[in-house]
Amino acid sequence: MRILIMAWLAAALAPAPPAAAPTSPFERGVQAADRGDQAQATESFRQACDAGEARGCNELGVIYDQGRGVAADPARAAPYYVRACDGGNGLACTNLGLLNEDGRGVPADPARALSLYARACDIGDAGGCNNLGLLYEHGRGVANDAARAASFYTRACDRGEANGCTNLGVLYENGRGVAADPPRAFQLYTRACASEIATACANLGVLYETGRGVAADQARAIQLYTNACDDGAPLACVNLGVIYQHGEGVPADPAHALRLYTEACEAGDAMGCNNLGVLYQDGIGVAADQARADDYANRACLLDPTISPDCRPRPGGH
Repeated sequence: MRILIMAWLAAALAPAPPAAAPTSPFERGVQAADRGDQAQATESFRQACDAGEARGCNELGVIYDQGRGVAADPARAAPYYVRACDGGNGLACTNLGLLNEDGRGVPADPARALSLYARACDIGDAGGCNNLGLLYEHGRGVANDAARAASFYTRACDRGEANGCTNLGVLYENGRGVAADPPRAFQLYTRACASEIATACANLGVLYETGRGVAADQARAIQLYTNACDDGAPLACVNLGVIYQHGEGVPADPAHALRLYTEACEAGDAMGCNNLGVLYQDGIGVAADQARADDYANRACLLDPTISPDCRPRPGGH
C-alpha cells in the first residue's frame, strides 16, 4: 500500500491522465482506505481475500490486528494472516510471526515466530529478515547466535529495511558476531538515520561524540541527539542530558538536563531514571529531594537491575 501511495505522489508532479476506475477488489480497497472510507476498504479487502488474493487477506488481518474501523481483535486477525502467508505473502508471515512472538491472539510461541520470520525472509520480506535477526541475536526461540543475526540484518538492510541497518550497525560497533568495525557502523547508522530511524541517529551521535569511526565532532553529536530525542529515542535524551549537565560543548544547564532525563525515564530508560535520581539526591538543577531520588533509583533498578551496584535482588514470591 505504501508503494501505491508513493506512485500516486510521483504521478502528481506530472500532468495527470484521466483516473482509471479500480479494476479489482484489492485496488478498490486501497482507494477506499486512502480516502478514509474504512468500511468500504474492509469490504473490498474481504472480497479480494475470498477471491484468493493473499494481499487482501493480509490487509484484513491488519484491520483486525490494529483495530482500523473495528475493535482490535488479534485472534480474528490471525486466520487472515495464515491464509495470506500460505498464499505466499511474506508480509503476512511476518505479521503472523509478531502475533506468535508477542502472544497476541495466539499462544506465545517464539519457535513458531522464528519459523514464520524465516519463511517471510525467504519470500523476500525485509521486515521478516530483521525480526529473524533479533531472535537470533537475543536467543528467543533459538540459541543465541550473533553471527547468524548479522547475516539476517544484512539481508534486511540490503532490501531497504532501515531497522536492519541500525541493528547491523550495533553489531559492527561492538564486535558481536562480526569483527568490530566502527567505520562500517558509521556507514550503517548514517544510512538508517537518513531514513529517520531515531535510534540510528542517536547511535550516530555517540560515534561523533566519541570519535569512533569518524572524526570527533561534538556540535554534530549534539544536533543528532537533539533531533533523535525529539523523535522519541531515550538514549539520545540521556546523552544530551549528560552534555547539558556538565556543559560539554554547550553552556551548563542542569535544569535542561533534568527535563531530558525525565523524558527518557518516562519512556522507560533505566539510565534516564538513574541520572534523574542523582540530580534529586544532589540538588542539581532542582531542589534536593531524597524521597524522589530514592523513587527514581528504584525505578531504574526495576528497569535494569545491572544499572547500579546499589540495586538489590528483591525477595521472590511463591
